[in-house]
Amino acid sequence: MSVQSRMSLVFEDLYVILLLPIGEELFFRAALVSVQSAMVPRFSNRSFVVALSALLFAWPHSDQGYRGVLTAACVGAFFCCRYIRSSDNILETIVIHVLHNLCVQLGRDDTGTSDGVWILPLIIYGSCIFLDVVF
Repeated sequence: MSVQSRMSLVFEDLYVILLLPIGEELFFRAALVSVQSAMVPRFSNRSFVVALSALLFAWPHSDQGYRGVLTAACVGAFFCCRYIRSSDNILETIVIHVLHNLCVQLGRDDTGTSDGVWILPLIIYGSCIFLDVVF
């Protein structure tokens, strides 16, 4: 493998692991949740906000097939719930999203698939839910 192709892979990994989560969280959580909440005053039930955020988050993942879209929708709903639960702490969801993408990138094989690493993000999500319940 040439130096140029290695550098290309490094930049791609940095983009997927670090830059995408920051941008996605700022848009799909911070901006979108704030706008939705402002548009519907006295929003006591945030189910609509979570569902819309999850669906809009899943849409750009349509190139991954129905499993990718379904997974992205579930992950998007989780991130939105975390953002709301953390009193709009965007840094928390960015860190969790970076860890998620890191797990997926580390689990990719030579064909580019990462089917075997789905358990790692579940451990992260389960830990967050456990912390919510305990504390």
